[in-house]
Amino acid sequence: MKLVFVLCSAMFLASCSSVVLLKPEAEKVKISSQDPAKECKEMQMIEYILQPQAYGEGAFTSAQNGLRNKAAEMGANYVKINQQITNEKGDLVRLVGTTFKCP
Repeated sequence: MKLVFVLCSAMFLASCSSVVLLKPEAEKVKISSQDPAKECKEMQMIEYILQPQAYGEGAFTSAQNGLRNKAAEMGANYVKINQQITNEKGDLVRLVGTTFKCP
């Protein structure tokens, strides 16, 4: 019985602090609120929406990782964050960015 309680408690705590994991191919994607170098080619806008209650303190990191994962799937290696949208509590719920392919 104690083992079941311990396992359930561990699963609950893990769910409170979960973070969207960065895929290996996305590790090379730079993310910034600054414009990329002039030689970078603009690709398209992307967004990442999340439920803040599922991520807690890791919401911003999760959203950034989500954007970087999407950008990597498209072949981009730079994301400029254009907009951060929060809910009425101030929790981050959406990041919008523009992807670029830089040499």
